[in-house]
Amino acid sequence: MQKHYDAIRNGVSDAFNEPFANRTKGLNGLEIVKDLTVGGYLGKNTNEPPMFDDAYSAKVTRPYEQRLMKDLQADQGPISHKTMVERAMYICNNDKYLATLTLANFTKNIASVERGQAPVTDRPRPDMGYPFDTFSKQQSDNVFNRLERFDQNSPDKMSKTDVAGTLYHFYGGILASSAGLGGGVHLENGVFGWNRDPRKREAGSLGASVGDRVFGEGQQFNDAFKNLLR
Repeated sequence: MQKHYDAIRNGVSDAFNEPFANRTKGLNGLEIVKDLTVGGYLGKNTNEPPMFDDAYSAKVTRPYEQRLMKDLQADQGPISHKTMVERAMYICNNDKYLATLTLANFTKNIASVERGQAPVTDRPRPDMGYPFDTFSKQQSDNVFNRLERFDQNSPDKMSKTDVAGTLYHFYGGILASSAGLGGGVHLENGVFGWNRDPRKREAGSLGASVGDRVFGEGQQFNDAFKNLLR
């Protein structure tokens, strides 16, 4: 299992740190700071997915999520996390912060659909900023069922609900770490809330470790976002 985690960590870290990766030009740093520190944005669960959230951090990635979903539908082979990050980086013009936020929102929206929690059949409504079928059940299933799983080398296979949980915890962990919100224990206790499933905790911690590699281990919040706030 550890070898599988290491492979995901190394592949995703490499994808974020590709030669042309740059600091963000596509985000409003003040709004991000407000959402992550005051609004409890990361702490919302899949009953409150980004697709139905009016927060800046939920809305700003919608054009990129649309493009990512379309891009992932074009190839029907397996999807590794490294590949998904590479495609998100390309779509986001190699902007690491924008790609990180896009992936966190994208995977939480997919998790909401796969858990049957998104409250409409064709998700979301056009007035929420997406084409109506961006997160349709068919398209969400197509990506979710081909995406690399965190438990693929484990004899104790997880339920679909738990697999969806590990997915958004992983990318939420990267986002939390990118903002200097800590990894491991702090991530679970202070950002996602206490979780009894150790596999979700492991996925969140794995994501946080990726964020530490990509954005700088041990950085403080303002340091992480200093280029956003200038």
